Amino acid sequence: MASQLKTAEMQLLGFGHASKGFSIESLADAMGLKKSEWMKLRNLDDLKPNDKQSLDDKFQVKVCKCSRVIGIKNGICMTCNGVR
Repeated sequence: MASQLKTAEMQLLGFGHASKGFSIESLADAMGLKKSEWMKLRNLDDLKPNDKQSLDDKFQVKVCKCSRVIGIKNGICMTCNGVR
């Protein structure tokens, strides 16, 4: 139950942050989000593509845009070394 309450609190804080007009980057800064944490969270379906792109840019995540991928290892494209 405490975990659900903490999750609800974090969601409401994030919503409040956004409703005040702050960017997703400033929210990431406010929560102290690290690149390693972002890499674990970046495939969440709840984020808009432009918000995801903003955080990828903030953390300098190279995203694979290859049309022909020779292979993927641990989520990394073996053609361009970008995240898939």
